[in-house]
Parts: sequence; structure tokens; C-alpha cells
Amino acid sequence: GINAEYGFLSRNQPTTRRLRRCAACGRGKGMEVSATFVRKNRGISMEMTIANKSMMPMSGFAIQFNKNSFGLTPGAPLNVNPIPAGSSANASLPIVTTGPVMKMEPLLKVQMAMKTNIDVFYFECTVPAYVLF
Repeated sequence: GINAEYGFLSRNQPTTRRLRRCAACGRGKGMEVSATFVRKNRGISMEMTIANKSMMPMSGFAIQFNKNSFGLTPGAPLNVNPIPAGSSANASLPIVTTGPVMKMEPLLKVQMAMKTNIDVFYFECTVPAYVLF
């Protein structure tokens, strides 16, 4: 309905949104991350697709968020199986609001780092406002 079109969703209504590319493969040495934040099971979740466009398998995934406006931080370790070269994997990461807070510009930006066996990749995503309230 009109409420969903304009982002007026109830607090506990699960929703799916189109993933947005946060990290391009050129900067990420072959890793591309597309992600969004959604309300899920009465909490916040980061839904992502990680594409391995490198020539070697990626494994050993870990993620860390910088300080951000709403104290968003992973609520569990990032659980991603090794991704063969030329493949991708989907992941769902529970998010909590107990991390360090620092006002960001723009307000809804979250900077993060993802570690793999290849390197540490830095990128940022924008959190849709509806998932926070």
C-alpha cells in the first residue's frame, strides 16, 4: 500500500528491500558486497550478498563496524562459508544498538571493515531510517 511505498512500515513488519552495492570489486580486490538493513524478528538485520570476483577462494570472514550515529554493531559473528572464485553467497547478520556512538555525516552512514583470507576491505552502507524506529 501507500505506507510501504513511502517507507512507513510498522516496527515489527519484516520487509525486503533491494540490496545496494556497498563495496565494488575494484576497490575490494575482487570482493563485491551488496547489502541493506531490514527489520526482522523484532530486531535489525543486515542482509547481504558477497560476490567473489577474484581468482581465488575467499574464506575467514569477519566484520566490524566503526562508531556510528545509532551505535549499530554486529550482534553475532559473520557466518559465511568459503566462497569459490566467481561465486557469491548470501548472509544475514543480526545487528544490535549497543556499540559506540558518534554522530556521522550523513547521519545514517555506517562505515565497516570486512576481513577475509585475502585482505581487509573497507566500505560503507546507508541504513534506511525505518529500521531504527
